[in-house]
Amino acid sequence: MMTSSIRSIIVLIKKNQSEDNNSTRTSQLSRKYNKSNNNFDAESRGSSKHLSIPLTVHIWTPEGSAENPYIPRPVINRYIAATDIKGIISTGHAAIELGSELYMSLYPKDEIDRSPKEFIRTLKATPENNVLGRYLPDYQSEISEWCESNIKINFTKYNVQALKQFWEKNYHNPIYNLTSNNCSSNTAYALEAALEGVLHNENSNIFTFFKFITKPEVWLAAQIRNRAIMMAWTPGLVMDYTRALHSIVQPTSKPWHKFSILEKITIRDFFASN
Repeated sequence: MMTSSIRSIIVLIKKNQSEDNNSTRTSQLSRKYNKSNNNFDAESRGSSKHLSIPLTVHIWTPEGSAENPYIPRPVINRYIAATDIKGIISTGHAAIELGSELYMSLYPKDEIDRSPKEFIRTLKATPENNVLGRYLPDYQSEISEWCESNIKINFTKYNVQALKQFWEKNYHNPIYNLTSNNCSSNTAYALEAALEGVLHNENSNIFTFFKFITKPEVWLAAQIRNRAIMMAWTPGLVMDYTRALHSIVQPTSKPWHKFSILEKITIRDFFASN
């Protein structure tokens, strides 16, 4: 399973296969999306890697989305769910946004009972727990129905065409399962599709591959993905996975290990004071 996760991340440096048939599919995709709630720009072409509109991953952490004060349980609250003082369980939420062109925020069509007894039953990733899902039309609708996300991670390098194709495959028949097909898994896989081939270079060789595969962030992302598949995708895991992929696709200009000792002390003091 770890090998599968590594393969899913290696697609970042592979050539995007959707480029070959892009010209014949773009007009078809544009017509379809204009009929849906999320509309793509009909003039959008190709799988551009650098775009002016950022691709945003929104995260509502369980603690950040709890309506009432929550019971402090650090690891559980971050990666699974938070329980407030009234016993209501908050699992958080995740969504992905591309300006006004696309918004993927999967919900069950009918609200799931979040009482402790019913919540445990719905955690089983079985077909009988599949329910009809729905996609919200945009981020402003999300805010109106609920609240703003408390974590936002932006990408300026992404594959528009691959993201469009992922959306086409999913919006026709939205199925929601709290464990196996939820908002978090939907967001994680949409992000993987959006990053397909963004690091591909026509001059790449075997040394490029080894340089990529030896990055600590690649193995960190693979480990997070592996854990999510073994357990379930949650907003906390999507947040960590997105941050790891972001550090691979858009690394900082100067890695931490290249800072001088004096600079490291300054950075340490800064975080200690905040």
